[in-house]
Amino acid sequence: MLDYPTQSPLIIAQTAYELFCQNYNWDNPVRALTVAADRLQDEYIPEQLDIFDHYVQRDKRNRVDKAIDEIRNRFGINTIRPGCFVNADLCLA
Repeated sequence: MLDYPTQSPLIIAQTAYELFCQNYNWDNPVRALTVAADRLQDEYIPEQLDIFDHYVQRDKRNRVDKAIDEIRNRFGINTIRPGCFVNADLCLA
């Protein structure tokens, strides 16, 4: 579980994977995993900052995510994608 709100697909996916690895016993292979989010809030709700938090890095990540969303909305969903998918067009079909 995250200690702070986020809209970053990367952070959500990383956290989901960490939770999965901590809780799955690996007796059977996994074909797919679905991630759901709850307690969602509007991105414009003020957030209490913590002096020990890495707010600057989170803010940069949020700005990168917004830029990626804008580029995908303008030029198509496959315009920007993770490098591991560059030669994996069959996976995105």
